[in-house]
Amino acid sequence: MLRRIKNIYHLLRAVVANFRYAFPTRKLITIAVTGTNGKTSTVNFIGQMLDLLGESNAWVTTIDFKVANKTWQNKTKMTALDPMEFQKIARQAVKSGCKYFIFEATSHAIDQKRIWGTHINVAILTNVTRDHLDYHKTFKNYLKTKLKIFRRKTKAVINLDDENAKKFIKKSRKIITYSIKNPKADLNLKNCEIKNDQLLGEFNQSNLLASLGALISLGFDKKIVEKNIFKLKNIRGRMEMIECGQNFKVIIDYAHTPDAFKKLYSAVVPLKKNKIIHIFGATGARDKGKRPMLAKIASQFADKIILTNEDPYHEKPEQIIDEIATGIPKIFSDYEIIVDRKKAIEKAIQTAEKDDVVLITGKGHEEIMAVSDGTKKGFKLVEFGEREIVKNAIQKILNTKS
Repeated sequence: MLRRIKNIYHLLRAVVANFRYAFPTRKLITIAVTGTNGKTSTVNFIGQMLDLLGESNAWVTTIDFKVANKTWQNKTKMTALDPMEFQKIARQAVKSGCKYFIFEATSHAIDQKRIWGTHINVAILTNVTRDHLDYHKTFKNYLKTKLKIFRRKTKAVINLDDENAKKFIKKSRKIITYSIKNPKADLNLKNCEIKNDQLLGEFNQSNLLASLGALISLGFDKKIVEKNIFKLKNIRGRMEMIECGQNFKVIIDYAHTPDAFKKLYSAVVPLKKNKIIHIFGATGARDKGKRPMLAKIASQFADKIILTNEDPYHEKPEQIIDEIATGIPKIFSDYEIIVDRKKAIEKAIQTAEKDDVVLITGKGHEEIMAVSDGTKKGFKLVEFGEREIVKNAIQKILNTKS
């Protein structure tokens, strides 16, 4: 009942927002990216490509907002924005002369009608794997929600590597398919030139193909777009390398789902020359079922695991970590629990040896952490700069050696 009331509230705000800002997306060419993983990167890559092609654009992502040449940080810790704020940004895009508007269409935003009234020219599917079951209850409900933005009049760019691709194809008419595994896809690794030395891993290849598909669906020349792909820059908190002169690698990534862990390791394992040390936790007040799954995957690839705090919200960090730890097999002995995330990162940096890979996941681009405010269900946001912690820890080691 409470959820229904909230959804009605968001719908009413979306209606008011659209009338207040004169249905701004009707004046823009709009691209919606949905999926469990890869949304932020795909939106960003499309925006970068459009910039390189001289096309003014705006975007809304988990990391930041962009309107023409102005970019500012998303400090809300939310991808599903309040409808009023979302339509306000779209209106700013119109007033700034933008032609294209790209955004992440999350399952929450779709289900809660936060994006009601938003015109969509192109809908992109990256993938659909387990996530947000604390909200949707079942994977079937989660999938059904994602399908809602794929309509007959909307152009669709669909990942054939996803096992649910046929369901999205059935809902769509003007379709471009892409795949890193299936040569029958319209866009694949054999007929596309998507080389970029900064963007490592199959997941980035998949996101690049999705981005290429979006632009082709809008009439851009495939070869011209491909010529600009090598210029694309990596995104903060997505397979981000921290280089401070150390003799081991440090990677920060937003991965926080089982599927994201698998895809991240597919990119990290080829870089391995010695040990992989993985520091991670799990978000509180979210799908508890995936917690042991994360540990099980990490134990298959990492040589050492440090379990730590990661946005516990109102939950007890120790309880979350204990639930994660149940997924570590008994034969995997090299793991420890350090609840304080800062100390966990410092310990990993201090003990890292030459050619190790220190992998820090869960926070990615974020510089805040959601912790309990002392009430039963309440939380507060506190500053937490993971990059500075890493850099300071590395510098301490380098100063000691010198």
